[in-house]
Amino acid sequence: MLGHFVGLHWLNSGPVYNIIGASAVVALIVGARKNSQDRRLPWYMFALAQALFVIGDVLAYNYRSFFGTALPFPSIADVFYLAVAPLQVAGLLLLMRQRNEPRSRASLIDALIITVAAAALSWVYLMAPYAHDHTLKLTTKLISIAYPLADILVLGVLLRMAVGGRRRGLAFGFLVCGTAALLLTDSIYGWKLLHGGYATGGVLDVGWATFYGLLGAAALHPSMRKLVERAPDPEGRLTRLRLALLTCATLTAPTLLIARGMLGGSLDGYVVVAASMILFALVLLRMTGLVHRNEEAVRREAALRLGGEALVTAVGGKEIYSAALQAARSVVGEDVTVRLYLTSGREDQLSAVGSSDRDATSLPPVRLGDLPAMVLADLRERRVVTLERAEQTWTVAPLSIRDELTGVLSVLSRTRLKRAAEESLATLATEVALALQSAALTEEALSQRSEARLSSLVRNASDVICIVGEDAAIRYLSPSIQRMFGYLPGVLADGRVVDIVHPDEQQRVLAFISATAAQPVGHPQNVEFRVRHAEQGWRDVEALATNLLGDEAVNGVVLNIRDVTERKAFEAELEHQAFHDALTGLPNRALFHNRLEHALAGQRRDSLPVAVLFLDVDALKDINDSLGHAAGDKVLQEVGRRLDDCMRGVDTAARMGGDEFAVMIHSSESEMHSIEIAQRVTDALALALTLDGKQVKVATSVGIAFSNRDGSVSRNAEELLGDADAAMYMAKQSGTGGYQVFQPDMHAQALVRLELKADLQRAMDAREFTLRYQPIMDLSRGDMAGMEALVRWEHPIRGTLAPAEFIPLVEETGLIVSLGRQILREACQHVVQFQHECPRDPPLSISVNVSAFQLQRPEFIDEVRGVLQETEIVPSSLILEVTESVMMKDMDLSILRMNALRSLGVRLAIDDFGTGYSSLMYLRRLPVDILKIDGSFLADTSPEATLLIAAVVQLARIFKLQAVVEGVEDETYLERLKDTRSDFGQGFYFGKPLSGEEIMRIAARRPQMDAASLVPVTSRG
Repeated sequence: MLGHFVGLHWLNSGPVYNIIGASAVVALIVGARKNSQDRRLPWYMFALAQALFVIGDVLAYNYRSFFGTALPFPSIADVFYLAVAPLQVAGLLLLMRQRNEPRSRASLIDALIITVAAAALSWVYLMAPYAHDHTLKLTTKLISIAYPLADILVLGVLLRMAVGGRRRGLAFGFLVCGTAALLLTDSIYGWKLLHGGYATGGVLDVGWATFYGLLGAAALHPSMRKLVERAPDPEGRLTRLRLALLTCATLTAPTLLIARGMLGGSLDGYVVVAASMILFALVLLRMTGLVHRNEEAVRREAALRLGGEALVTAVGGKEIYSAALQAARSVVGEDVTVRLYLTSGREDQLSAVGSSDRDATSLPPVRLGDLPAMVLADLRERRVVTLERAEQTWTVAPLSIRDELTGVLSVLSRTRLKRAAEESLATLATEVALALQSAALTEEALSQRSEARLSSLVRNASDVICIVGEDAAIRYLSPSIQRMFGYLPGVLADGRVVDIVHPDEQQRVLAFISATAAQPVGHPQNVEFRVRHAEQGWRDVEALATNLLGDEAVNGVVLNIRDVTERKAFEAELEHQAFHDALTGLPNRALFHNRLEHALAGQRRDSLPVAVLFLDVDALKDINDSLGHAAGDKVLQEVGRRLDDCMRGVDTAARMGGDEFAVMIHSSESEMHSIEIAQRVTDALALALTLDGKQVKVATSVGIAFSNRDGSVSRNAEELLGDADAAMYMAKQSGTGGYQVFQPDMHAQALVRLELKADLQRAMDAREFTLRYQPIMDLSRGDMAGMEALVRWEHPIRGTLAPAEFIPLVEETGLIVSLGRQILREACQHVVQFQHECPRDPPLSISVNVSAFQLQRPEFIDEVRGVLQETEIVPSSLILEVTESVMMKDMDLSILRMNALRSLGVRLAIDDFGTGYSSLMYLRRLPVDILKIDGSFLADTSPEATLLIAAVVQLARIFKLQAVVEGVEDETYLERLKDTRSDFGQGFYFGKPLSGEEIMRIAARRPQMDAASLVPVTSRG
């Protein structure tokens, strides 16, 4: 071009261009040998490619001189031209391999997007015209298409190298720009061939000359050595320039469609569509990579945040080390090994303080002097260093405090970490260094304040700090001696510590100080003794002694003395509370059990017999329910006081819990002696006491058990207590206020009782409680007037059980409420059926027994009302039977409940009349309708008994009550019953307790007869 404008046409000639091309070959060879020692092959490939290019030029420019004809197409020069592209591609690939180019998918995709776009343009404008020109030979078509196709191949490899991560120095720029100039010139050359041809010596030759010069400059420039060094951005970040290029590339296909459509040119639609699809797929892959990178960045950010929080909250070096290792694994990945090294006592050495795969102490130290100078320089400049050794990659992040290298955080991985991971690791290393610096500053500040604080603490400590020698001579006393024991420190300065110790404990304290002095450092000893207060007598103290005789600053045994007088008193109080009942002040079960075990051990050793009395306060629940728990507590306190008064010094009375007490008689002279003591105890407890203005008489049931006198059978405390408990239950069943001596068969009875008690709830759920009905005969009419409902327990193992065997247990457990409700409902349902099947005027009645527990409950009234409404029974047909003893427990409450029941329309009967109080005054006050005279009167064969029954019957008529005589067992009883002129009778003679079906048959057979000819109805029951 210069020759064209200046007029020097010889400059714009083929030989000149050939010389310029040849100079590029020489420059490539010289530069490779000068600037590269062991990586010259890529540059030799470039030199060979350039040599072929020059050869092609020589042949093209001088074809007529060589062959005598004009330059044809294709010619032999095209062979050399086409061989250039494969050699250039091979050189570029070798260069990327030698430089260990990282496998960046983003860079590869970016290069492919631009290459596909360029390929689409090249096809449309450079290759398609040849492919569709049918006037050309096949060889001409292929050679014409091969030129742009080779350029696209070189462009793709060049773009991959250009968008990669290693781009340092002018040599790299020369290489890329020179190759780009070649591709651009070739593209323009191809286009001109399609539109009029090409003339040698034009502007395009300048493009090729530029390629020659830049390629040679790349080889000669010293920066070509840096082509293998890693760049700061190996992961293909989307810069503005790259984003603009990618945008233009992705718009190539639609732009071609629009441009060719507007200009009216032909277009290979399938090629454009294929290019669009490929570009779309590549863009999707690129977006996927961006999303993945963003997710990784978010994960690393979260890991850094959590790691920072853990480092901030870590206390002490070990926690910081652990938090650093965990955070590093979270930031980089769980499949790596993380190790933390810090400077040790030697400044040129790093010692492992933490490792994620092994004990840090087993790792050898790292000498800084053994590291390469470049690596050490990078670490001191706070740069992350990557080392590759033995198929492992070591990524080392420096820890610097106050611009000094104090450690490294290293990560061992199978592959090289990504740049983002390295940056996160460097950030984490900075946080770890700050955490270690903060911990060091805190420790330093604490250390600076410790001496002043220690001095202040010693002066103002509540404990006395005393330093003594091996002979107990006082060498130092803290000022707190005056506050704690009333002595001025100077008063005791020349004495010995044992001068104020209790005389009984002086020798023990001296021996303790000598023993502590013989102990190694770090083994403190503890002792308790008494110290004389200057004004307040003896005080209990606790002393912690430490041997510091080997410490030059102390040179003595240090005693930390604390006043524990109040603690001792509190412990004594707690011990008393732990082993004594809070309400009565008597020993509790634990202390009683302990003393009984000691007494039994004494018996085995000294043959001293032991007896146990087990007491239960009868009717305490009634007192709690009627007078309140405060009154019940007063009863228990009074029982405890009276028991304590009855005891000898060697005996023990204790409250076992609830209303149960126990007495241990030590060295009992005989069984009769123990029984006399039991009688004395029951007599003392039987005295009445006043509660809320009322006289209450307390009765107790006592069980007595004896240990084996000769010791031939070993007994423990639990066994002896269990025997006395079983005897107490037997006494309770025999009546209140008595005692029973344990017999071996009582265990079996108690076991049966416990088993039945445990079976009660199951029996309720399984509806094992059934009703039997015993007829009540109207003697004047000769038929059945009603029946009494009697409950039975159909036990699956023990068979049918009578009420006396389980009703007390039902009342103890409280199940009497639900059982009574069940009996009442079932009895009323049956009597309604009986009345319907066997009409009578008045209708058949049903009698149901009511316990004291039921009558005392106010809810019982509503339960009866509910049953009446549910079964629709005539209220007067229901008779509730209450014994005299039940009513007499609380006369006022009983009358209140009975009046409420009568207001419902039901009738009330006094059961077993004559066995209790039988007071006419009570009979007048009680709202009852029926008297059931106990069968024991009818069983008495004396004439007076018959007259007594007749008198009671007449008395009932006077009070307008019906009289029912119980216990009519046979015909002789019936004869005596006739003499009493009673209206109603009940007993086995008329019928045993029967099932519902059997009692129905009796009710249906009601012969009309008078009392003189009354014939009983027999039954299979």
